[in-house]
Amino acid sequence: MPIRVFVAYNQKVIAEGVAAMLRTNSDIEVVGVCDSHNFDLSQLETLMPDVTVIGSSAVDKDGNGLYALIASHALTNHFVVISSGISRLSISDALKAGAKAHISMNSEVTDLMAAIRLAAVGSCYLCEKSMHELTRDVEAPMSQAIAVRRELGHRETQVLRLVAVGRSSKEIARNLDISPSTVEVHRRNIMRKLGLHKVADLTRFAIRHQMVVV
Repeated sequence: MPIRVFVAYNQKVIAEGVAAMLRTNSDIEVVGVCDSHNFDLSQLETLMPDVTVIGSSAVDKDGNGLYALIASHALTNHFVVISSGISRLSISDALKAGAKAHISMNSEVTDLMAAIRLAAVGSCYLCEKSMHELTRDVEAPMSQAIAVRRELGHRETQVLRLVAVGRSSKEIARNLDISPSTVEVHRRNIMRKLGLHKVADLTRFAIRHQMVVV
């Protein structure tokens, strides 16, 4: 059964572009599109999406109110924020208001797809830029881990985060639009680079170094 997605963005033309991209995925059904200034709960009540994708710049003064409005809705409280400006305050505000995911407008399409698919099942996701912004002031105890993480490619980082939240190779493959065998290759490379040998070790590493939201 496809994931029902509603898209609301500051500019209608961008909302339509995001919706058009989402429609190319067989497991996504776009049930509605609007500009965020004309958004109201009646649209959710009528369309009943599984996930609402909200586009909001970091300086959008109405953003937090919109987040809270959706989070308080009984029928759907899973939403993903796409932000054109990344700041610690904007990320924290979105997460505190109930967002399941926060990604940059400059993120890869695979970040958005992973965010939607994880949000649909109640899990959380942050893109690399959002995660970096939240942890950029962490001092020395993290420095070695950060150095190790820099050895990981973007796809390896995505795979590690999904492994850490308990996704199987098949689920990760579907989320990232790659084959299960490719996931296994990435998993082996991650273990080699980090000097770890078990999935439980990967999970502990990701949680300890704030690569996932728990």
